[in-house]
Amino acid sequence: MSEVPAGLHLDAVQRPPPRPTVTVTLTRDGPNGLEVLLGLRVSTMKAFPDTWAFPGGGVSRRDVVGMETASLSRLDDGDDLARFAACREMAGELGWVWDGGAL
Repeated sequence: MSEVPAGLHLDAVQRPPPRPTVTVTLTRDGPNGLEVLLGLRVSTMKAFPDTWAFPGGGVSRRDVVGMETASLSRLDDGDDLARFAACREMAGELGWVWDGGAL
């Protein structure tokens, strides 16, 4: 089954490869049950203004440089770049800065 409606042909459309992204989903047991961390997107955002969302975004080339220059403990399991990008997104969107402890 195709996601493209019947009669619509997209043969000529060239799609770029998917872009690596990260999404942070933090939960905790709160006094009244499960709590989920969400951020409110500002009204000046082009996409989805004034919307509650999980923190996250695209992994950028700057993350590679930042990760190489930061003195962070590494797990070397192939996901270090994603973890670095997630920490950068959390700092930028919510003001949360990783203290160097285990993630």
